[in-house]
Amino acid sequence: MRSHGPAYYAKQLYRGMTAPKVESDYVGQPAKLSELPNLLADDDMGLFIVDKAGVVRYALGGSYGTTSGARPIPSNAEIVAALDRCALPGGG
Repeated sequence: MRSHGPAYYAKQLYRGMTAPKVESDYVGQPAKLSELPNLLADDDMGLFIVDKAGVVRYALGGSYGTTSGARPIPSNAEIVAALDRCALPGGG
């Protein structure tokens, strides 16, 4: 059950659409939907967890698009386990 009526959500939508735009270092147009296959094939994409000493404790890199489909992103449990290992003395 929603805690607010439709008018509340309409106001929030309007507020978000008319809010000042945040400054960004990104120059150019956002990626188009037709560019998605190229973005997923980018080998520079990945997830990295770095500890306070600057040591990479978890790395999953490479293209999300593979010949057999899309490579899944790590599960929340996998990410939390990697973060827990960072908290251990010696980094796990």
